[in-house]
Amino acid sequence: MNTPPPIGEGISNFCTAKESINSLMTAIYHRFGILSFSKNEVGIGFTNDPKILKRNFVYDMGSSRLNQETSVCFVSSESA
Repeated sequence: MNTPPPIGEGISNFCTAKESINSLMTAIYHRFGILSFSKNEVGIGFTNDPKILKRNFVYDMGSSRLNQETSVCFVSSESA
């Protein structure tokens, strides 16, 4: 069985978040990653430099199930 990867990333360079998402959704390979049922979490980062007209947007997508399965593998520095 082919299972989609549990994590994904989308990167774009536009003026607004709306333009960024619209551009990613027009590319079929990005759309499949964004709408994948295996991903139910997203982290968003962007540049915010007033000297730059466009921003770089980064979308990291993941799975809460994967986080639950792997959380026992990581030890926080506070508990060490």
